[in-house]
Amino acid sequence: MPGKRYIVRFKDLDTKFNTVAEVFKRDLQYVEEAEKSLSVNPSDTTVHHFTKAAVSVLQMEDNEASDIQSLPEVDDVMEDFTIQGHLDVDPEQTESRPRSEDDFVTTPTGQKIPKNIQTVGADQVWPLSTGQGIKVAVLDTGIYLAHPDLTVQGGVSFVDGIDSWDDNGLKGHGTHCAGIIGAHNNQLGVVGVAPDCLLYSVKILDQHQKGCFSSLLAGLGWAADKKMDVVSISARWTDQQIQEAGEECREIKFLQRHLKELEDNNCIVVAASGNSKKTEKIVYEPALAETVLAVGATGKDQQGQQFPYHSQEKPKRADFSCWQPGNIVDLCAPGVDIYSTWNKSRADTYGHKTGTSESCPHVAGAAALLKKLHPDWTALQTRRALTRSAFDIGASDFDDKTGYGLLDCLSAANYA
Repeated sequence: MPGKRYIVRFKDLDTKFNTVAEVFKRDLQYVEEAEKSLSVNPSDTTVHHFTKAAVSVLQMEDNEASDIQSLPEVDDVMEDFTIQGHLDVDPEQTESRPRSEDDFVTTPTGQKIPKNIQTVGADQVWPLSTGQGIKVAVLDTGIYLAHPDLTVQGGVSFVDGIDSWDDNGLKGHGTHCAGIIGAHNNQLGVVGVAPDCLLYSVKILDQHQKGCFSSLLAGLGWAADKKMDVVSISARWTDQQIQEAGEECREIKFLQRHLKELEDNNCIVVAASGNSKKTEKIVYEPALAETVLAVGATGKDQQGQQFPYHSQEKPKRADFSCWQPGNIVDLCAPGVDIYSTWNKSRADTYGHKTGTSESCPHVAGAAALLKKLHPDWTALQTRRALTRSAFDIGASDFDDKTGYGLLDCLSAANYA
């Protein structure tokens, strides 16, 4: 059955499998839960249905999609499209940068703490919380399962033709983000913001950091189904045709049901705002979604070092960090020359990266610290603590370019 991959949103949130089968004229045996599998190929007749979001993914011809759109049970039909990871900033320069002792502070136990972890005050919270037992899903290229500084509790792959959730990426993108969130405090390599959180690898991007929008939906659905506490996303897309009319982003409407389910579970969803060297710094989806914490990047000090905690010289927004059209970025975190874990594409399995993809996992890790400290908080309360406690680095309490300011884990932990 040749065709294209389409995504269909039903009007009724309680749409059952038998209704799905009738709408798409399939036998009931060909309707499956999309949270468990999303393998769709040109000859596939299976309908992958998100049971709680009432969204289906399937292969159809254009004329069939048009007919489905006109049915009274259907709210919208959209062709699937490509998403990708945020591209690293100056990768040749950043990735070739040698490891330096100036990047760390060494504890009495011998653990090297990256200074960016100290910039956000994460180490000052560890006597209170290390994020123990908090489940964090990293939606990316996967996480390198054999890394000695990381423990992956489980995962899933929604990339066509790939069953493993290991990180086979050419740049180790997902592994790098995972280390910032939760690398162990074990005297090896680095330590993350929440070193005792539980990491889960949700592979939605392939080795070239490319994926499908439906895979992102599946990743969010899986995270909701598995009761994840935090979700970290460093993927993006744009749709100028939809945005140029000033309409609400169509794709966000498809995301909203998944985000609502995560919100109802008090799960914190964090996304990178995006990187751009152009004059325009337009924030990418999905960071535009209302309940998603949009994270921008700060740079280094005048000496080229990571800022100390509560620095007298206020950190500034990194020049690549996207923020337009304004009132979108919630807060910022370090994003320049961040040293973290890597997959086996580097012999030493550690290295530097630059971008808002590195800023985002700082906030995801901070959310894990708070979730452990305040298990009774709603998602709204946790987001408010993370944003309202931020170290002000802009023109006012809130400004368009840096949101509420620089992530401050200790102040967030003490927020009342």
